[in-house]
Amino acid sequence: MLEIIPTKTNLSTAVINGQALHSRYDPLKESQRFVNINLSSEYPSTVIFLGTGLGYTASLIKETFPQAKLICIYYSADILKESKQTPWLYWFPGAEITLLSFLRLNLKELELEGLRVLKWAPSERIFPEMAKTATTALQQVLKELRGSLVTTLAMGRRWIQNSFINFLSIERVLTTSSDKYDLPLFLAGSGPSLEQAVTLLHRSRNKLIIWALPSAIPYLIKMDITPDLVIITDPSFYAGYHLYPLFDKSINLATPLSAVHCSRQINGGVLLISQSNFFEEALLTQLNIRIPRIPPQGTVAATAVQMAMNHTSREIILAGLDFGYSDIRSHVRPNAFDNFLIPSVNRLSPLYSKLYSLAAQRAPFINRTVRGSFRTGLTMNTYSGWFAGLPDHISARIFRLNPSPVKLDNIQTIDAEKLARELSERSPQPEINIFIPAGNYPDHRQRRKICRELLTAWHNHLHTAVEQTKRVSKIGSFLNDPFLLTFSYYYDSGSLAKLKRTLRLTGESEAVLQAVSLLEREIDFIESMAARLELRESNV
Repeated sequence: MLEIIPTKTNLSTAVINGQALHSRYDPLKESQRFVNINLSSEYPSTVIFLGTGLGYTASLIKETFPQAKLICIYYSADILKESKQTPWLYWFPGAEITLLSFLRLNLKELELEGLRVLKWAPSERIFPEMAKTATTALQQVLKELRGSLVTTLAMGRRWIQNSFINFLSIERVLTTSSDKYDLPLFLAGSGPSLEQAVTLLHRSRNKLIIWALPSAIPYLIKMDITPDLVIITDPSFYAGYHLYPLFDKSINLATPLSAVHCSRQINGGVLLISQSNFFEEALLTQLNIRIPRIPPQGTVAATAVQMAMNHTSREIILAGLDFGYSDIRSHVRPNAFDNFLIPSVNRLSPLYSKLYSLAAQRAPFINRTVRGSFRTGLTMNTYSGWFAGLPDHISARIFRLNPSPVKLDNIQTIDAEKLARELSERSPQPEINIFIPAGNYPDHRQRRKICRELLTAWHNHLHTAVEQTKRVSKIGSFLNDPFLLTFSYYYDSGSLAKLKRTLRLTGESEAVLQAVSLLEREIDFIESMAARLELRESNV
């Protein structure tokens, strides 16, 4: 029960079940003390305020730090209704989107620099379950953002280079039809639980569409199971190495341009997907082709599930997505990574010792159940958290086959025998191909022209930005240019974060020097890439 009562200073406070949300005497003084204690050390770039009350503290944060981004999370819709004006981003229970979706939409990787998370203790006491839910959601999103930032720092330039290499090299391009499969779609990862699905796949092959992640390919091919589609998003060489068992096999591949170049390893077509990165979009918009757009989620499994939702009207069955190690086993065998590990085995460094060391490093958290022990790690917990946060209308169509002990409460489980019985009662469906050859795909000469013109435009833009920044000695032209910020993020997100911190804490003059240095390195990068791709012209 919510009650609004006056305070000794003629302001208001909210009382819920006898507990006051703000001081009964002076809410403003209470808020001032809270801000002084929690935000006295430096100017924050972004503030997330969990358990926002009637607006006293949020307004004070906004007044004290007008340049900071403020995101408020209310624990009650009734509190929001009674609060002061809200000139900030906010979410409340009952909003049109989930809290996870709201945070993913409004919090970006570079905003981690200078981020402060504040919690209003009275709200936590009054709404403990909502406080726990909000904290869990925020922790999940922050893990995703940190993972994305680290990945971009390591792979950003490779993504850009791969996009141009793939755009020039891929010849057999597919597009999507308007049809959907009327069969269950089986998605195979490489976790140890995949072994329990082999009999089912052989018995029911004509009643299932099988998609696979790259790491599952060596095992599936050894078991004489050829998938209908392989989805790959990883830009590294090792991801493509998984596909060598498919050499000379006619199989389709779904990939963003930024992934490793591996289309020559298969005889099928390539379904281009866009992860909405600026460099992919800059190239793909030159093609008059229907292209699925699937924002990246940090794991190829998430991309595959999002694709599957759009391409089958039936169930999606997950196998081998274990999100953990079975004792010290991370995957079925054979696996491409074993080819790199086994040659280094010797008497003084046996195989199981190496496997244990890798498991302890990558999955340090041990969980014990009646079925045995399993290991998890931060990366795997982030991936499982993504699946655990799927909304009901998506998770209702997803099943886990013989899953690992890592629980996902929102996704149903099913064992192989039960699924086999259900499939045996269904009639095989006529085979349809929802991926069809793309028409009007530009030839290699046209694609080279597109690449050359795009790199020239980027080069000129960066050169102009350097000259302007040097001339005015101001950072505004850099920070207010979406292209410059986006390109810099993918080229060197670490330097961009450092630049923003310098501007926030040190001042503009030092930030200008860092911006010029960053832009000049980006110009060198474009010139070297143009030379490598043999696209160099006099102005690139």
